[in-house]
Amino acid sequence: MELRLYVITENPSTSHSYLCPSTCTTTPYGVPASLQVQLQSAVPELFLTWQAAPGASGGYNVYRGTYAGGEDDTPVASLDSGATNWTDNSVVMGQAYYYVVTALGCDGSESDDSNEVEATACQTPQNLKAKAANNEIELKWSPSLGATSYTVSRTPAWSYTYNFSDSTQDNHFVDTMVQDSVTYTYQVQAVVSYTEQTDLSIPASATPAGLVTNLTAVEAATGIQLNWNTPADAVSFNIYRGQAQGQEDPDYYDSCTDTTYTDTGAAQGITYWYYVTAVDDYGDEGEPSNEASAA
Repeated sequence: MELRLYVITENPSTSHSYLCPSTCTTTPYGVPASLQVQLQSAVPELFLTWQAAPGASGGYNVYRGTYAGGEDDTPVASLDSGATNWTDNSVVMGQAYYYVVTALGCDGSESDDSNEVEATACQTPQNLKAKAANNEIELKWSPSLGATSYTVSRTPAWSYTYNFSDSTQDNHFVDTMVQDSVTYTYQVQAVVSYTEQTDLSIPASATPAGLVTNLTAVEAATGIQLNWNTPADAVSFNIYRGQAQGQEDPDYYDSCTDTTYTDTGAAQGITYWYYVTAVDDYGDEGEPSNEASAA
């Protein structure tokens, strides 16, 4: 039968008694090393890791504060001797947190503080929306508290580079380097600091409507007939009309789903000018076609 000797000791700072085996280290002789903190932005949480301290038979205390050197006297977490990580899931978004970790002997004696680390709780950008407009795509998303800027990434690549990205201080971005009938997919990442970024957002895509080409206008028996070539992604067309070149009404005159249209409302003896735009299945309208006129 194996006999083990236990020693009852008391931590004077807490008045707690500990039943320690005689082989237990009552005073830790090491400090937790290489404390690091990582943002888990999907939740959000802050994840701490450190190297085990020699002699930490009583476990570890984690201390948290909201300014450098201002950690609370009461630990935010007390962990067993095998712990080398801890997740802080009680953070407030946009708040900066500072942490230190100490090692404990089995009698509750405590080592010096580890190195201090800091991180800001920040969530991955949410509700990313992409909307195509005239020769551009507009992005909007919900602000991430704690973010100092955002990085916008796009596929396919821009300007023949492997990956296009741009930074913006606002939760709004307009991409003007797009081509008609090409689908672009975007993701947004919140930047807290040079070394701290969130995960990428859920992707959002948009396709600028293609350009109507080769518009012609000729007089017909029932009015003025328009014909044009259609882009592949168009599902309908808006017809704009005016009585002078470049003076078409800003509100479209009529719409259709065919690639030909007859303006039966054209008055005899009046010259009308037209342009046509394509509308895709998202309701996005493309750039104006060439102008064409007839009387």
